[in-house]
Amino acid sequence: MQFAGQTDIGLVRKTNQDAYNAGALSENAVWAVVCDGMGGANGGNIASETAIDAITKDVLEGYREGMDSQEIKELLASALEDANERVYEKAKQDPALEGMGTTAVLTLIQNNVIHLVNVGDSRAYLLTRENVTQITRDHSIVQEMLESGEITEEQARNHPRKNIITRALGVDDTVVVDYFEIPFEEHAKLLLCSDGFSGSLTPERIYHFSRGLTAERITQRAIELAKEAGGNDNITVITISR
Repeated sequence: MQFAGQTDIGLVRKTNQDAYNAGALSENAVWAVVCDGMGGANGGNIASETAIDAITKDVLEGYREGMDSQEIKELLASALEDANERVYEKAKQDPALEGMGTTAVLTLIQNNVIHLVNVGDSRAYLLTRENVTQITRDHSIVQEMLESGEITEEQARNHPRKNIITRALGVDDTVVVDYFEIPFEEHAKLLLCSDGFSGSLTPERIYHFSRGLTAERITQRAIELAKEAGGNDNITVITISR
């Protein structure tokens, strides 16, 4: 497996509140995480960095070769729960950081199986030769409106409340984590991203630009296209290819 990650401040924001990490765990396993912070001038930066540090520590210390699906699920969920606690406690200790939080999308791929957890609206897409599939479901006001039929996909893409999320790490003392497990087929790619990317390009556009590209080139091109579309938010993308 090959992987590549990149983050960019975009063209409008004064700071980059996104953070990411990725690495190989063995010959048959890689992991990656993207966080998108929120909460004032510095709160977002601190929330995402705090979460990344906690998640990285848990994954690197907790992973061992030969873990089964249930063990990996528990490792990933526990990593987000620990990150939630760390961010929540840090916010309680400093009034200036009150209300800060961060999204998270975290994956561990072992023996060609994708294990993935998420909180918030940072996303995971599966790219194959045939199509692009969004794996995760946004925890957001707009997603709820879309599912209830109040708005269309097109309206959701440009909705003024699209940045209001309903679930994040660090906002409450507990967090509910979504888990996904899917096969990672030959020639497929997994793309993790913050909403600075997903809010700029449709799945159809992602499919067309990514065809035939390496993981590194997909990541680079994703950042370029999000900036060409306005670069209104921080942009973070990690691509893992098989």
